[in-house]
Parts: sequence; C-alpha cells; structure tokens
Amino acid sequence: MKKKDILISLAIIAVSGGVLYVYTHRTGYLQLDAGPAAATLELSGSLFNKTTVRSGQGPVAVRARIHRPRQLRLSIGRKDRHYLLESRGPWGEYSKIKVKHNETTIIQFGSPFLIQPAVHKHGPDMRLIDFSIIGRAGETYRYGNRASKPKVRIVDDQGNVLGSGSFSFG
Repeated sequence: MKKKDILISLAIIAVSGGVLYVYTHRTGYLQLDAGPAAATLELSGSLFNKTTVRSGQGPVAVRARIHRPRQLRLSIGRKDRHYLLESRGPWGEYSKIKVKHNETTIIQFGSPFLIQPAVHKHGPDMRLIDFSIIGRAGETYRYGNRASKPKVRIVDDQGNVLGSGSFSFG
C-alpha cells in the first residue's frame, strides 16, 4: 500500500510540475506602433531578463503575462532637425500591458503630442514657465537633445500678440 501511495504522490507532483511549466512558458506577441517615429521600449522583466521591443520589427514573442514599461525612447527626425524624446513614466493607459497567450497586443505611443504648460511663481515678480510633452496614450516625455529653444507667444481672445519670447534651459 505504501508503494502505491508513493507512486500516486509522485504522479501528482509530476503532473502539477508539467502544468506549471506549460502555464509559465505561454507566449504572446507584442507590437509597438509609434507612427513616423523610431521607438524602443524596454519592459521590466525578472531579475536576469529584460525585454526590448522596437517599432517597425513586427510582433515580438514575449511571455503571456502583465508587463510594465521601464523606458521608452522616440527618435523623430527630418532632414534638418532630429529630436529624441525619452519617457520613464508616468505611462498613462499603458502602465500595465497585458499580453495574452497566442494573441498580439499592439501598443501605440508617440504622436499626436500635447504640449502642456506649467507656470510656477517664484517671488513677487518672477514666473517660470515649463512644459510637459504628453503622448497619445498619456505617457509623459522628457525632451532629450535641445536643438533649439522653444518659443512662446501669449495671445488674447482676439488673437493679438501680448508678448513673445523664448524659453531658456536650466
């Protein structure tokens, strides 16, 4: 009787191990759409594993589970200008990316962008104006290379320019 109980226990352990192995090694696909930009997305993985997905390479096989973005780089270029935007969060609607078994999940980052100004008061007469770049999924970017200073115009309701100038970095 003891031998039969041991064999049944070993069979249960083997089947459980096989089911666990199959479940943890399920594969789905992730595709990155960044419009005209070249994008590279790094996903958080386990301690020794990092997944990188690039736009334009088609669906990439990844583990079927919930992934979290770690870093996103967008490179947008034209002949005369080239811009690099980087995001480390917040990620908007893609703070958790769910990849299902045997399905392709398409995530869309990048343009159209929303430039969101922020005005900070420093002292009685000084105002600092900063801006954030928000992508289509609600992700927030930092501006990388600073090719030229952004310009600002302050207009009234009729479209008359009340003031204009350039941002200064630093």
